[in-house]
Amino acid sequence: MGSYALQALSVAYEGVRTGFALDKGVRWVMDSDDMLVVETPSARQKRPVAKESLSAKELAEVFDQGFGDIYKDKYITVEGDLIEVQSRREIVGGDTLKREDPFDEFYLEGLPADGIRRLEVKIRCQLKSEKTFFLDGKGDLFEGAPNPQNPRTDIPVLRKGTSGTKIRISAGRIESGGSERRLINIYDCRKLEGYEAGGWKVLWTAPGAK
Repeated sequence: MGSYALQALSVAYEGVRTGFALDKGVRWVMDSDDMLVVETPSARQKRPVAKESLSAKELAEVFDQGFGDIYKDKYITVEGDLIEVQSRREIVGGDTLKREDPFDEFYLEGLPADGIRRLEVKIRCQLKSEKTFFLDGKGDLFEGAPNPQNPRTDIPVLRKGTSGTKIRISAGRIESGGSERRLINIYDCRKLEGYEAGGWKVLWTAPGAK
């Protein structure tokens, strides 16, 4: 594997990588001297094959190695440790039909920052649901608006396990073969499951989803 050291750049180098189409098996990393290093794969390195179902770590590794294009426009199922939930709203419709649609963004742990990888890689899954969710300080998952639970008195919809709050999100679509700010975005996910007491349980499904 060859390496070419470049001048130190800001953490926004991710946009440069995508802009110059350096996503086909090329990996950009920061070394200990804050130099940007481009690692080119050897001719023997095999291009991975896209999977319909995989872990968040596996997906992050594919994108981190520069092969994210194999998942562009594909629908996948991904499972992993839930580290953050954000509730948002988007404006849809024209001036006369304008309304706000709520949606949640579930962040899964992908790859941690380390001596080679300055920024962690996370997976962001978007769910458009009539429900919203939130994590409490212990890592348990609760329902939010319109009928929010009280973490002090209510039973969570998913308890954090010994190894984390594990969820599985199905039938989400990846729009881009590159990562944005080290985020892999999965849109319009259709099913949310949580792992508890040795098995998976359904927490939410989109209308018409199985």
